[in-house]
Amino acid sequence: MKRIALAAVIASLSVATAAPALADEYDDAVAAQVGKLLTFPQEAVDRQIAGQVGVKLDVDAQGHVTNIAIDNRSRSEILDRAALAAVRRAANSVQVGTGKAHTLYMQVNYNLN
Repeated sequence: MKRIALAAVIASLSVATAAPALADEYDDAVAAQVGKLLTFPQEAVDRQIAGQVGVKLDVDAQGHVTNIAIDNRSRSEILDRAALAAVRRAANSVQVGTGKAHTLYMQVNYNLN
């Protein structure tokens, strides 16, 4: 049986004008929550599919997601859907005001080891 690794979820703030401390707190909370919720789809495991998915979140000053979309697709719709769903669930579970609206880019890495 192959060992499966869900690599780090990398978050970066795209707008320097967001209140740094609050935005960083929100971004870190979302990344941590994605790490807890992320699963490797069994169909991808069975088919030996790995890849990276970029997800973009637009966040308002209260920490609510106003838009979420795939920013950089993997070569697998299976991984794209799984990453988007995990980021959406994570972002909706975190309610930390950021002080200013900003955009958060996350990269979700699915690796087969």
